[in-house]
Amino acid sequence: SVSLTFFGIYIFGIIMMFMNPHEPTAYIAPTLVGLSGAVGVIRYVLPDIVRNLKRGIFLTKRYILISISNLNYSIQRSLLLFSLMSVAVTGMLAILAANIHSPREFTTGVIGYVVVIVLLVVSIIYKLSMEGMTRKTLFLNLWKIGYTKKELKKIVRQEVISYYFVLILIPLIYIMFISGRFIYYGDMTYSFAFLYVLSYIVPIIISGFITYFQYIDAVVKPIKGGK
Repeated sequence: SVSLTFFGIYIFGIIMMFMNPHEPTAYIAPTLVGLSGAVGVIRYVLPDIVRNLKRGIFLTKRYILISISNLNYSIQRSLLLFSLMSVAVTGMLAILAANIHSPREFTTGVIGYVVVIVLLVVSIIYKLSMEGMTRKTLFLNLWKIGYTKKELKKIVRQEVISYYFVLILIPLIYIMFISGRFIYYGDMTYSFAFLYVLSYIVPIIISGFITYFQYIDAVVKPIKGGK
């Protein structure tokens, strides 16, 4: 099936890492292969999963039904940003690891990495904020048919948490395998790998909080009256 094909491509990217000799450039092709699988899963498989969940176990879940529909739409609209983030964080890991004993190149790499992460995180916040602005009418109508503001906030919270969880998870699996290979060959320490993962996850978590509050300001606060 289509689902298995794209999941298979994502897994094959990991297998390719173990087929190639260990060197920084050897992780570029496997990462791109894995990313193409991940994009396929998001673009073609995720909508089917969401559709089946909405018809099945989530049919009577009044919060999840809405948040998962919004989540699917937001992720589909962010595919390019997801792809750029994945390529940036996996690619920069190999570059930094290769230059860890060359202070000048390593410092340049760190600065480049920070700039790229900040730009992508800001772009994602902006993208989701714009998505939130387009949903004012949806949330107003939900309030009119009986949802409380507390329930609307819960819908937003579920969507934002799920969105950033997917954003963290897709590259994280590859980061773990790549750093594991570098550690195995003695080219990276556990502390460096841990700090690198933190440097990726923490900005995304912070952006998640920013997105949540901006989203609430856009769709819940304008609603006058009620609780």
